[in-house]
Amino acid sequence: MVDHGTVPPGTGRRLLRAAERRVAGPGRIQPRLDCLASNPRLTSYCLDTGYRVFGHKADKPQQGGTTMNFAFLEKSVRYGARDIRQPVGRTAQTRPACE
Repeated sequence: MVDHGTVPPGTGRRLLRAAERRVAGPGRIQPRLDCLASNPRLTSYCLDTGYRVFGHKADKPQQGGTTMNFAFLEKSVRYGARDIRQPVGRTAQTRPACE
């Protein structure tokens, strides 16, 4: 999570890419995110960065006895010949649509 008032533009995307590289490091190819269904801005942001919704969970119990609704998202972290494990800033001939 980033505070949009205190960080430069692109910080959230850089954090998401760093997390994706960490997932891809051990050979896994599909990071998954749990997003609050009540946050359409976050869900839209994730969709814009290449994630897809693969499920929902309504009324998931939370600490303190409350419940929340979640959208589950996933994405492939391999882009054809380009692998997301490459460091940020490295150029490639083909770029994924999320950049």
